[in-house]
Amino acid sequence: MNSFEINIENIKKHKWQDIGDSPTTKYYTDWSQYEKILNKQGELKFEKPNGKFDFIVGPCGNSNKAYEPKLIKPEESKLASYHFYYLNEINEINLDSGEYAISFCNPISERWVSQHLIVNIKENSNVSLLIYEGRKSPGSSVIEINAHKNSKSNLAILLDPEIKYPTAYLIRKAIYSQASMNSMTFSTPTLMNRIEEKVVLFDNSIFNHKSLTLSYKNSRVDNIIDTIQVGRNSDSDVSGLGFAFDSSLSSVRGTDIITYDGRKSRSNFIVEAIILGNSARAYTMPMMKIETGDVISATHKSAQYRVSDDILFYLQSRGLTYEEIVSLLVYEKSLSMANHLENIKEKVQEFIKQKLDRIFKNQL
Repeated sequence: MNSFEINIENIKKHKWQDIGDSPTTKYYTDWSQYEKILNKQGELKFEKPNGKFDFIVGPCGNSNKAYEPKLIKPEESKLASYHFYYLNEINEINLDSGEYAISFCNPISERWVSQHLIVNIKENSNVSLLIYEGRKSPGSSVIEINAHKNSKSNLAILLDPEIKYPTAYLIRKAIYSQASMNSMTFSTPTLMNRIEEKVVLFDNSIFNHKSLTLSYKNSRVDNIIDTIQVGRNSDSDVSGLGFAFDSSLSSVRGTDIITYDGRKSRSNFIVEAIILGNSARAYTMPMMKIETGDVISATHKSAQYRVSDDILFYLQSRGLTYEEIVSLLVYEKSLSMANHLENIKEKVQEFIKQKLDRIFKNQL
């Protein structure tokens, strides 16, 4: 048990969420999948990840321990409360300029396992960072990123959990004064995969982010991307893309808030979902809350669509099969999501390609 004083009976009294997400699909996150697991018992072991890493996070690793989270608290939500209730340790890493690869230890269990990482990017540093997580258990992983003053960073969070378990990823970022970050989150699907991404932008900070999620078979993905611009002259450019195969569900949504103190700021928020299964479903919902009339620009757009019959007919008339057309579309759009990541772009694209190869081998 961790040092957080959390009463499990109080957690159980709280609702997962107070308001439904839509009339047709009440909750994009199927909370019942977590309920089935949270009280489950079972053995737990940790597997060291394959590959070469500068830091490995968890019981099999070499990272330092921390005592307190910085960007998330147990009282934030019922999900966060459960994360801290089952959490044994917080790991913290401080980074100077350079390129780094970090991986979590891979938990192997049938019960809920919580993992937690804090990364501090030091002032005036230039950091390229790849974070890998490939759990073989249900549970939650928190990743906190603090990009301090005048830092520049390229960040990729690459998630490849075991598909049969429900999972939750709580990603929190703070982009401090005059810092800039190019980032990407990529995740393969699970039975229920909730990915919460929340970022706070301070004065003169820049945030360019892409989020890519896949869902297939009967999996379900709910990707929530929230941006809060609290600093003057901050710049946010965020895109989310989800692919829904087979009978899966993909949700891509979020809210961009420009506060009163975020005057002279810019924001662009785009979410898309591409439906590639006859029984697949997708939902997109970008929202904006502008608390000042003094902004440079604030735009948002959403789309959800299937491959049109006209495009299919045109390409099939030139000898391509339906499977080849879908493959071309998915690979092209997926790999292009990493184009802004500068010197780690090719590593991220290779990781995504490997996962797409696996999916298309099994699915199509």
